[in-house]
Amino acid sequence: MKTRDLFVIVMYLLFGVSGTTLIKLASRIKEHAWFEIFGICITPKFIVGIICYGISFLIFIFMVSKLQISIVIPLVAALNSIAVIIIGIKIFGESINAGQMVGVSILVLGVFLTGYFTK
Repeated sequence: MKTRDLFVIVMYLLFGVSGTTLIKLASRIKEHAWFEIFGICITPKFIVGIICYGISFLIFIFMVSKLQISIVIPLVAALNSIAVIIIGIKIFGESINAGQMVGVSILVLGVFLTGYFTK
């Protein structure tokens, strides 16, 4: 994998996870909301989250069109899942049960095997 490919993957993960986190954070703060739609508080943090998520989608389109999707897409899916779980635990105080840990482990193992046997 080229350095450029790794950079694209890291940028996708940073924007996607940041967008998801900001949207979740913004949905909890009603006092700073400009207005509310379907119970979702529209705040500056929410708008920045949507922009980050949109940028991650554009990067995803680039990855699908330019990189080897049989390796990249499972890799970013696993890394994204792990990052979101860590943020859920650290920032939002969520917990993870044994079944979820097994599921994430299977994801990581699957990505490893996909990459290993594709060489």
